[in-house]
Amino acid sequence: ESMMERQLVAAIGKRLTQDDLQTYVRYNDARLLSPAPQPFSLAIRRPEHYPTGLVSIETMGGENDCIHSHSRQVNVGSTITVALNSATQVQLSGNQYLHGWMNHRFGNDKKNHQLVARARQFSAFILVIGTMVDGT
Repeated sequence: ESMMERQLVAAIGKRLTQDDLQTYVRYNDARLLSPAPQPFSLAIRRPEHYPTGLVSIETMGGENDCIHSHSRQVNVGSTITVALNSATQVQLSGNQYLHGWMNHRFGNDKKNHQLVARARQFSAFILVIGTMVDGT
């Protein structure tokens, strides 16, 4: 096995890593899928206004590279009511999107990811994270 491994590394010219696999998958996804996956980095804005913030899912580590996900707009025009506590409710309206992401792993390499929310100076927004359940 070690002889085959040395021959394979010599033929390729380097030892493959998870980053190499990710680069290969992104390249092929862009060529084969329509629409191609886009970086998960979304501007938070009110209609007809400048963005108040940014939400992204990034790889933890040196690069802080955004994941690439599929996105589709769903359920246009509906309003969702979320109870923050017994006295406060927030109505969420606007465009709603469904995102899908396939994480490819190579060998024992495991990368961690983090949800990053940034607000512009003198701006604020509410980020709601949780499981949505039917009210009935």
